[in-house]
Amino acid sequence: MDGVLRPHYTHFKEIDSTHLFTKKQRSAVLQGELLIVSADHQTGGIGRRKDTWYGERGSSLLVSYGFLRKEAMPHALIFVLAGALCRFLEEEGLSPMIKWPNDIFLSGKKVAGLMEDVQDDFIVLSFGMNVNEESSFFYRHGLQATSLFLEKKVPFHVKSLLTSITDTFCTLLASEDMLKVVHSYCDRHLLWKNARVSVDGKAGILLGLDSEFRARVDVSGTVTTITTGTMREDIS
Repeated sequence: MDGVLRPHYTHFKEIDSTHLFTKKQRSAVLQGELLIVSADHQTGGIGRRKDTWYGERGSSLLVSYGFLRKEAMPHALIFVLAGALCRFLEEEGLSPMIKWPNDIFLSGKKVAGLMEDVQDDFIVLSFGMNVNEESSFFYRHGLQATSLFLEKKVPFHVKSLLTSITDTFCTLLASEDMLKVVHSYCDRHLLWKNARVSVDGKAGILLGLDSEFRARVDVSGTVTTITTGTMREDIS
């Protein structure tokens, strides 16, 4: 078990991308330190597949974490972040689900997206969470999404949420049997588990996560392990 990381916060009113900025900070991050980069607005926010991240200025939580860590399965660390976000949402009285591999859903709609970048022992984990957006914002951009405001019917102080989420993330990251704990949690909160899904042309029943956080899908009686891709519910 590693010790709890020491947080170091950097905030911007506006930036092109917290993820791209953090990727360039490898030489500035010390062992045992967690660089936390946040912004009120991104002019070039990106998603896992270079999609554009839409967020209303000042209404979204836009964050990147950068830290040094040797990990046998560094790609699994994004699920530590997913677990931390879900635990935070549960503490708010909500029922989050993880849409494999990198989205958080509430009430069947996306509320947060995650992405990662691994450069040897330098890990960058980023997320965007819809906090105070109203339904008109998502309608204008043609998005099937929701926000904490829409789910709870009360506004949130965006910046105050970051400390709570970061504390939960750091605690999970430093816990005994971290990957075992996170795997069990994420598998239980897996969206569409035991339902029919399709991933980039492969359709079948989503059985859960394997030990390396890959999706296990029963395709016509054969269990297929899927490493990456875009998952959708298959209602055909």
